[in-house]
Amino acid sequence: TGKTTVIKHLAYSLSRGAGPVPLRGCLPVMVLLKDLWPIYKNALRDGAENITFEALLPGYLKKVQCPLSMETIEAYLAQDRAFFLLDGLDEGPEENRDHLVDLLHQFQHANRANRFLITGRPHGLEGQAGYWFGKFLRDIEPLSEKKAEDFITRWFRAVSGQAKGMADMTAA
Repeated sequence: TGKTTVIKHLAYSLSRGAGPVPLRGCLPVMVLLKDLWPIYKNALRDGAENITFEALLPGYLKKVQCPLSMETIEAYLAQDRAFFLLDGLDEGPEENRDHLVDLLHQFQHANRANRFLITGRPHGLEGQAGYWFGKFLRDIEPLSEKKAEDFITRWFRAVSGQAKGMADMTAA
């Protein structure tokens, strides 16, 4: 439905000084949870005790080759200006989801003056996710066929640069 595209666009806009006015000046920290799951599972396998989201974050940043340093993220967190975009709550294994959700909640609670956006499909909101985050749930409204076609055309024009004819042909 475009959840990842929306948060990527939001992160990009904020990194360029644009985006919603209340979020300007915040550091967007995008975490694709599908890429965090393996790091979490490795920590469990290695017998790590007291696993925390902040302990997993450096491994995630390294894995995805994110240019942000933990020092930068921590500085923004300390100033209440970090904006975590956590994508794909439903994209990990169900057997570990509740525990990882608890870690996310603990981190969010400890840093509650910062901003958080968590995306996922409805089935990802079962268990602990629904308990901690369900009251904040907002649905993405479906696109009409015309809006979907307009979005696809604009998307291919944006990624194709000046090759408008090729973008329109690809979109079609």
